[in-house]
Amino acid sequence: LHGLDEVLAQFRSAGGLARPALITGLTNNREVRKRWTPDFLRRDPHGREPVNVQQRYALAQTGGNTKTGAELPFTLGRFISEALPTYAGSSNPPYVFDSKSFFASKGGMQLLQSFQMSPVLDFRKWYNTPKTEYVLAIGGASTGIPFHFHPAAWLELIKGRKRWWVAPAGAKVQMDVYASPATGDMLADENPHICAFVQEEGDIVYVPDGYFHAVSNDLNWTVAVGQQAPGNAPDGFVDHVGKSTRALMAAAASQRNKDLARTAVRTIDTALSK
Repeated sequence: LHGLDEVLAQFRSAGGLARPALITGLTNNREVRKRWTPDFLRRDPHGREPVNVQQRYALAQTGGNTKTGAELPFTLGRFISEALPTYAGSSNPPYVFDSKSFFASKGGMQLLQSFQMSPVLDFRKWYNTPKTEYVLAIGGASTGIPFHFHPAAWLELIKGRKRWWVAPAGAKVQMDVYASPATGDMLADENPHICAFVQEEGDIVYVPDGYFHAVSNDLNWTVAVGQQAPGNAPDGFVDHVGKSTRALMAAAASQRNKDLARTAVRTIDTALSK
């Protein structure tokens, strides 16, 4: 999709919000792309703020929502100066995926002021909640996350290049948390439901609620900013998956209760139809 008119046309059409999109020409963050170099981002005040740094195994398992102690202790400046060069080329390099703390910090909020976001994609307005957090994603080449799913999200690429693989809810996608994100090519060759594409600087990727997706960074300096919808958004794919899982667990605990089993199947069918 290119520009505001095409984005609005898809989002307003029947089922438009349930289709992923690669969006160009929606925002103008050219100055941000010039400015957000490694040297600039490691400076204070934003450089001294803590960021959630994980390795892709944990990211695929938790979606960035880790328990205390599961993340690696880094400030943004220390991650850029130490972790990126130290772990370059390793089999499981660390990766900034911060959806909780960085942009809520004083330095993070100051940095975010220079970023232009389209009101069309502001999840705070979609879900009528001020609690929708911004996401900061930074990594080197070959960092990323294998197939996973979560509530709807969008991500604008500031620096670098990302490779994406997406598949609709209900597609039979192998979710291996230990896989390299780049195995998406191999899976795409075997699964016609998987769509592969490249995100360039300035592009925005919109991923609907419950869509499977994997992401891999192609370049040594990759920076992106986005939002993820609240996890408790009612009547969404993730909401129905949670209900179906709880219903299945209850049915397993009481195998003679046919009503519980029927509820489990019905909620799974509803989730897959979203």
